[in-house]
Amino acid sequence: EINLDINVTKCEAIRVGNRCKVQCADLEICKTMLPWQHEIKYLGVVFSQASYLKINLHSNKVNFIRAFNGIYSKIGNSNNVDTNVYLMKSNCLSVLLFNIEALHVSKTDLNNLNFPMFRAFMKIFHVNDKESVAWCQYYMHQLPIAYFIDARKFKFYNSLSTSKCWMLQHLFN
Repeated sequence: EINLDINVTKCEAIRVGNRCKVQCADLEICKTMLPWQHEIKYLGVVFSQASYLKINLHSNKVNFIRAFNGIYSKIGNSNNVDTNVYLMKSNCLSVLLFNIEALHVSKTDLNNLNFPMFRAFMKIFHVNDKESVAWCQYYMHQLPIAYFIDARKFKFYNSLSTSKCWMLQHLFN
């Protein structure tokens, strides 16, 4: 038996799988009933109830927009787009892609992550069509979000494979 203290006030339960919407019995830990939730937050990542392990990226998008608007309001409508893009990439992009390299990202999630970046470039460059935004991103050396996530995943898996942890070494060798 493991002598492990559990803080039941911070515990929640979520169902994932084919029968995720079916009512099931209540869970009890330390004589306290655990509430069933539709979403739970763990280490800054929001997981949603679904037939597969689904992540909810709404808070990432909201935090990105909040950070970008904060920077953009301070700099204003200046002609120095290099500064705007640099500050957006260095301060806001990490908020949008928080922990994304450790998760499976669906095509829908990629589209949802592309939208705030697309809107930020529209705001900085004062353009409205998709092709113009793509050219602006190209000339500002901004990879598409899908490529950026792939590069982060490569770096993440590479750091796992070179780790000194014997369990990780066993997995990667």
